[in-house]
Amino acid sequence: MAEAEHVSVAPHNPQGPLATATYAHFDTSTPNFMIQESFEAYDVDWKVELLSEPVVVEDGFLQVPDGPGLGVDLNLEAVKEHAYEGDDPLPMNLFEEGWESRASEKR
Repeated sequence: MAEAEHVSVAPHNPQGPLATATYAHFDTSTPNFMIQESFEAYDVDWKVELLSEPVVVEDGFLQVPDGPGLGVDLNLEAVKEHAYEGDDPLPMNLFEEGWESRASEKR
């Protein structure tokens, strides 16, 4: 709908490296793509363990993974090690001071 109205899109991605790989493909195939938002720099340190090879940003440009499927492989051991086990379906309070660091002691 945005393309039909000549409107650019700037996807929001707070979801981590697998979503970043997914958006890299989406962005490349979207004619009205403008810019990709990502919180990778503010995420928890262990997120780099979730993929066998990280999604690369080079000179400010997200490189599209070129392997089969999304181009990345999940490290299932790391996924299991860091599985969310809380009761709160929304473990991040966007109104809490410092929420953007995502690395609070609660996570």
